[in-house]
Amino acid sequence: MARFELNERVACSEYILYAAHMTQITIRQIDDTVRLKLKMRAAAKGRSLEAELRDIISQAANELPVTQNIGRSIFARFQRLGGVELDIPPRSAERKHPEFSS
Repeated sequence: MARFELNERVACSEYILYAAHMTQITIRQIDDTVRLKLKMRAAAKGRSLEAELRDIISQAANELPVTQNIGRSIFARFQRLGGVELDIPPRSAERKHPEFSS
């Protein structure tokens, strides 16, 4: 597996790439009660709300499995639904190629 070590882990097909920049995320319309509980949680750990949220998001992202093959992932997701039988139309004679001479 190829590995490029900089900062942020990003999954891409069969490779794990590391990006060199940080991204900013804005989350709107957070309930005040939720914000207060998160702030209290951060204070209990002796860190800022921002640091606590970064940690929560990082942990959630690290729990996600890295998909090795998109085709296999799609197949596994829909496998329980069963297969599909399609009627294959009979082959016909080959078409004649167009002539472009004048």
